[in-house]
Amino acid sequence: MMPGEMMGETFNWLRPADLVWRYVVDNYMLGKKPKPFDILYWNADQTNLPGPTHKTYLNNLYGQNELANGKFKVFGKEVSMSDITIPVMMQAGRDDHICPWTSIYRGARNFGGETRVVLAGSGHIAGVVNHPAANKYQHWVNDIDLPEKADIWMAGTEEIKGSWWPTWWDWLEPKSGAKIDPPVIEDKKLGDAPGSYVKMRLSDIAEGKKPDETYSRTLKAPKKATAKPKPKPKS
Repeated sequence: MMPGEMMGETFNWLRPADLVWRYVVDNYMLGKKPKPFDILYWNADQTNLPGPTHKTYLNNLYGQNELANGKFKVFGKEVSMSDITIPVMMQAGRDDHICPWTSIYRGARNFGGETRVVLAGSGHIAGVVNHPAANKYQHWVNDIDLPEKADIWMAGTEEIKGSWWPTWWDWLEPKSGAKIDPPVIEDKKLGDAPGSYVKMRLSDIAEGKKPDETYSRTLKAPKKATAKPKPKPKS
């Protein structure tokens, strides 16, 4: 099991000047009280990652790059990004220290259908969580088909001030169509999201204990309370 705190620290040390030493100097050495920051609260919403999932994530997706190469297996079957032919918009952050935007761009070229890339200003979180009302940052778009080189795409982009969300909606809304009932998803016996393991302590998992198998059972809705009739006023 990979504790969520450890995963967070790993990402922080990819950019230590901003995400580690800045707080050591301001908070510990200078005694400044941290200011409330909504993005940090959002970022602190961590979850523990199961050990096999973490190993697959690092070995198969990162080390072997199997998903991009069409070799990653889901339930025993190989899947390829080129099989995805629905329209796709990929968002990247110009200053993202975890997912470099040029890597996101290369990944976007693996899809098999219409694909558009939007490059947002700022980094890994602020570049995504950027409400239009904030009037912050900017984003870049290019309507041409994605050339092989990311710098060629970048050279022909248009810079638009503000959040990338409205651009996303302008692209998405015409493709959305009428609302329909969701399709029935085959039950793979994985349990309800986010998974029964989140109900367990790491110490219990380390001892080899198993999740509660009853966690994913459908619960009956509680009976609605019936209001008692009000007494009639005495004449």
